[in-house]
Amino acid sequence: MSTEIESSQSSGLLAFPLLSEQPKKTENVIIDNNTSRDQSVISLNYGSKLNMSNCIISNNTGDGIHISDSGYRCDSERPCATVYVKNSLIYENTGIGIKCQGYPQFVIINCTIADNGGFGLYVHDDVHGSNVSGVQAIINSILWDNYPSSIDVGGQGFALSFTYNDIDQHSAGQGNINADPLFVNLQGGNFSLQEGSPCIDAGDPESGMDPDGTYPDMGAYYYHQSEIAPYPPQNLIATPGDNQATLTWSPNSDNDFASYRIYGGTSPNRSL
Repeated sequence: MSTEIESSQSSGLLAFPLLSEQPKKTENVIIDNNTSRDQSVISLNYGSKLNMSNCIISNNTGDGIHISDSGYRCDSERPCATVYVKNSLIYENTGIGIKCQGYPQFVIINCTIADNGGFGLYVHDDVHGSNVSGVQAIINSILWDNYPSSIDVGGQGFALSFTYNDIDQHSAGQGNINADPLFVNLQGGNFSLQEGSPCIDAGDPESGMDPDGTYPDMGAYYYHQSEIAPYPPQNLIATPGDNQATLTWSPNSDNDFASYRIYGGTSPNRSL
């Protein structure tokens, strides 16, 4: 069951308190077609804590998520914002998908950030600096077709980590790729993966298996492999004889494999 926030005009549709002790959990929320007067749909400042999962932020006027410690020096009394976003889709907002200023600590995992009008992910520090080291990590995510680019990073003083992502621009980092993710319908807002997508089984193998028991996919929506075909026979050799052919091959090692079926015929385009 989802909660929908639609066609609203306000100053920060979801604003989170400063110096909160417990993370604010936001799950199964759809924020669509809204206008924020302060240019951000979800706004967080120093000390804010957000744990977001299975959400959609789309078609809004302004940035999707704005995390800002800008103007403050993070320390033990004024801690940096802490944000965790998982399995969420952020697309077709007029501003930036996720905007980070200052030194917030954030993890973005298995998200799709696409077709936003002001960068997909924008991360910049500020002149005030920070004496608190944090984590800024983007894992198993797809950043695609954002304008003018999917990533804009500037400044220094933080360790931004990109691993196992599909990004439409070159990005150093283990497991990153730059390949068409093969969304079902990008223009129609369907960001599920098609069969054959390079994002299938391409996520961090240490991040846990997908619900179908396969290696993790990239993006907000995994591709369900309900019936996984067995590996084809290896080292197949056909030896002709007297009105017969003898086939030999190396046995399949799949645990759930039961038997082979062999079909014969003379047509080069035979279908089963």
